[in-house]
Amino acid sequence: MWRLWKIIDPRTVILMLVFFLAGMAFLLHFIVYNADRFTWLNDVTAADYPSKVQAKD
Repeated sequence: MWRLWKIIDPRTVILMLVFFLAGMAFLLHFIVYNADRFTWLNDVTAADYPSKVQAKD
C-alpha cells in the first residue's frame, strides 16, 4: 500500500474524495427536492399524503 501512496499524492486523493462526496450530496438533495412527494419547502400537510400504515382499532 505504501508504494501506491508514493505514486499517488494522498492530498489529491482526499481532496478529490471531498469534492466527489460534496457533489453527490448536492445532486441527491436536488433530486429529492424536485420529487413531488419529498419536497420540504412547499406548504404540504400530512393529509396530502396518506400513510400506508393502517391504524389499529
